[in-house]
Formats: sequence, structure tokens, C-alpha cells
Amino acid sequence: MTFGLLDVDHVNISWKEGIKDLSKLTEDQLWSHLSLKEKKAIPLFQQCTDPNAVIKPWTDEDEQWLKNPGSGCKLLHAQWHQLIGILCMMQRAFQGQVVLLMDSIAISKTFQVIGFIAYLAWFQSYFKAHKKFPGSFAKLKWQGKEGNIPDLPFLIMCPVSLHHPWQHEIK
Repeated sequence: MTFGLLDVDHVNISWKEGIKDLSKLTEDQLWSHLSLKEKKAIPLFQQCTDPNAVIKPWTDEDEQWLKNPGSGCKLLHAQWHQLIGILCMMQRAFQGQVVLLMDSIAISKTFQVIGFIAYLAWFQSYFKAHKKFPGSFAKLKWQGKEGNIPDLPFLIMCPVSLHHPWQHEIK
């Protein structure tokens, strides 16, 4: 079996950033679309982080440190580009469309992906309690079907060189 190389002179790729219709939304409007206008926090995320990256939030002692406002922890604040990414992924997921999240280094793709997974888990929990999804998603169906978001695992693929940074950021 042989594989030929693409003739890049004849490949026509129509590329769009994918957020044109959302690009004029303010941070408050994004939080509103994501159903947490008052709280302004990613569901299931810790509220604070350690600016020195020494604290391990999965231990009881360090979890208490993060909950103490006087400990020196820094409030975890989602930025506009992170919120727009999460909202776009949520909208596409509800429509059954795939998402390819890519950008420059240090643009918070890890935060967006983990935030997206957290939102799906929160929406799933919300639906169990209220028989509908929260906020602007209340009248939507998950991928055109009645019922809740299925409880399925996630597969995150990344180059081997990013395994350690991903694991570190997730923790």
C-alpha cells in the first residue's frame, strides 16, 4: 500500500473562525447564554486557584486552602475568549456537529475543553432535576432527540508532547 502526498497547490480550504455570529457578545451576555449570568463561574470548577501552582486541589487539606479567601488563592475567572469557545462548543454539540478547537499556544484551549465537559455534566444534572436544560438551551433538544445528554465518556486526543501539560492543567 502506498500513500501519495497532497498536492497543496490544488487544495481549496474555506476556513472560518466559527464565531462570527457570536463575536459581538459581551462577557455578561455570554454568561447569560451559558445560564450563569449571576454566578459567573464555570459549573463544577473550583472557584480559586493557586497562583504558585503548589496546591493540589484533589487533597482535602489543599481543597480547604482553596476555599479560604485569606489563603492567598486567586479567583478563577473565565475570560471572554474562553466563554465564547465553551458556548460555541455547547451549541455545536446540541446540533450534533463536530468541533475542532485550535489556536496559538497559551490561548486556554485546555480550560475551554474542560469547561465544555463540565458544562455538559452540569446540563445533564440540571435536566435530571428540571426535565429541561438551563437558560437559552431550555427549548433545545440534545442533537434533535428528546431526553437528556447521554452519560458517555470523553476521548481527548493530543500529541504525546502535550500529555504532561494536559494532566497538570486538569489537576
